[in-house]
Amino acid sequence: MRIVLVGLVVLMGTSHAEPALDDAVKQAATANKPLLIEFSAAWCGPCKVFDKDVLGDATVQAALNDVVFVHYDADITPGYEAATRLDVEGYPTFVVVDKRGGIGTKAVGMLDRTRFLDFIHDAKNHLVDEAAVRAKVRAHGGDPAIRLEAARWFESHHLTSDAVGSYEAVSKNRLATDADRALAAKAAEHLRRLDAWHRDLVNDKIAAIKADPLNATTEDIAIATVGSDLPMADVQKLYALIFKATTNDTRVNELVYLALAAGAKDEALAAAQANLAVAHSPEYLDTLAECFHAAGDSAEALRLEDEAMQSGAYLGQTLALSRARFAAGTGDSDEVIVLRARTAALWKQLEAADRLPSGKAMPPAMNQQMATTRKAFEAERKLAESIATTCAKEAGKSELAYARFDLDPKNVPTQIDVLVDDSATGKLRTCIKRELGAATLLPRPAYPKSKRELRISFTKRP
Repeated sequence: MRIVLVGLVVLMGTSHAEPALDDAVKQAATANKPLLIEFSAAWCGPCKVFDKDVLGDATVQAALNDVVFVHYDADITPGYEAATRLDVEGYPTFVVVDKRGGIGTKAVGMLDRTRFLDFIHDAKNHLVDEAAVRAKVRAHGGDPAIRLEAARWFESHHLTSDAVGSYEAVSKNRLATDADRALAAKAAEHLRRLDAWHRDLVNDKIAAIKADPLNATTEDIAIATVGSDLPMADVQKLYALIFKATTNDTRVNELVYLALAAGAKDEALAAAQANLAVAHSPEYLDTLAECFHAAGDSAEALRLEDEAMQSGAYLGQTLALSRARFAAGTGDSDEVIVLRARTAALWKQLEAADRLPSGKAMPPAMNQQMATTRKAFEAERKLAESIATTCAKEAGKSELAYARFDLDPKNVPTQIDVLVDDSATGKLRTCIKRELGAATLLPRPAYPKSKRELRISFTKRP
């Protein structure tokens, strides 16, 4: 189930000529171009402005020749399925999809001509080989344009030290324009600060997991292990500790997908095998098949999936889609894709909170302001998890709810607006409002007047 933040609007329609997501991924791979997707809806005003004013620009049209560009109406097939798989929750949203069908990068909200051209440029960077980037820097390291392009590539691929080094080289290069030198200096400062935040947050979560592996939240585990730059040996040790402490088979099954998202394939496989021995079900057969698929053993993955399909007819379409992926030997499960995307969204949120005001230097007090803002985001995520636990009984079949609210002078939520799907009961909305209204949140110094939005998941996944 997917809820759009701007309102619960569902438009019925028929499928248009755009390809299904997997077919679009294959088309981009065949063309050796990045896949760039725009998600919109027929009722979305900003989407119409973008299509008219930005897509209609001649320079933009020329730049789009370097990518495979797909426009999805997210309210109808195949756009709805693609949006669900890529965790799209507002329009317009722009996503670069990698060769595995995963999210390379994402931008939410209206992009003007300059920002969209930058997004296309970043999309092309995702297709460039690291060795080629480094070779180009070695051969033309004194060219500020090449060094700036390399810095952006390193940044988009989370190679922070390389990105900072390249940005600093541009900032000191007298051949660079004043604007590029200023931009590079600001980008280097931003990355150094983010890197420090990143390390501190990951270390906090690791300590919490080690102190109490049985009760570690899925969100804390995801922050510590998915896209955290933690050495794989340390990731594997954490999952070994977590699985050793966890005995509930439902919880183990959920954590297996988290381990797969983090790359701890051996630990995921061992846990899934032990779990199937505890409870032999179609769901756990499917999970074990997913582990063998991730390990590259298509034959065993298919055998297990066939067994799951024989005993789990009620999961027919879901299992059939998994089997097709296993037969093709490519692609991650929706669970793994969503887990990676949601963890990446966390870092994007922190990054956005730290963005320097355009054209201004960072005042000394801003570092403390950013740290306080980060704590506010952390507190809101923990509140969302607490509300999900408290209101789980009222959620029924609902997977998600959204709450939008302001804070009164005492930082208590007020003017609460809860968005739930049509199947939810009135009790769910009441429960969420009650829990929110009883909470006291932290101020966000970087965003003092912004309306708060809380995403509440009842699926027990981050």
